[in-house]
Amino acid sequence: MCSANGEPVFNGAMTGSLNFGMAGENISMVANLNFSNLASMGELINGGIGINIPALSGEGRLLQPAVYTLNQFSAMGYQLNGTMTMTEPSAGMYDVDFNITTNQGPVTGRLLAQMDMQNLDLVTLSTPQGPMTVGTAIVTVNQVIIDSSEDSTCTDLPVSGNIVVTEGGETATITFSNCAYTVN
Repeated sequence: MCSANGEPVFNGAMTGSLNFGMAGENISMVANLNFSNLASMGELINGGIGINIPALSGEGRLLQPAVYTLNQFSAMGYQLNGTMTMTEPSAGMYDVDFNITTNQGPVTGRLLAQMDMQNLDLVTLSTPQGPMTVGTAIVTVNQVIIDSSEDSTCTDLPVSGNIVVTEGGETATITFSNCAYTVN
């Protein structure tokens, strides 16, 4: 048990493994975390998380797809099972393919994250290959810009862009502008 001020922070079991390999200047990594009745802040965590990065260049570029696996993972009322596969088609551009089942419904589709190579704190999210499915909703992300810099005035919300959510015949558009949002 791990505690702070006499109160338990973690209680239960967590095991893990981490393996690294090198081939020339390229690095590979496989990591696994397994949780068994791990209690934290009143929540119970179970299941496993795996990360397989078969080839990362010395400059940090993904040379082969990285796969993140959720194996019967449950926390905060969510149950997750499946994979996220990430590729890096060009420097700073990450294409993430979601294939996850949850107790709330499936999460499928592709999300593109493009880093601004001049300012790495700026990331643009979009779904250029078509909408994603989140539960029973269809979600399209259009040029949503996130600024994570220390001096950003938009610390909790994207700077700009919009997300269109369609479910049950109804459509809502969430538009981000100047650190605020509107829903239509």
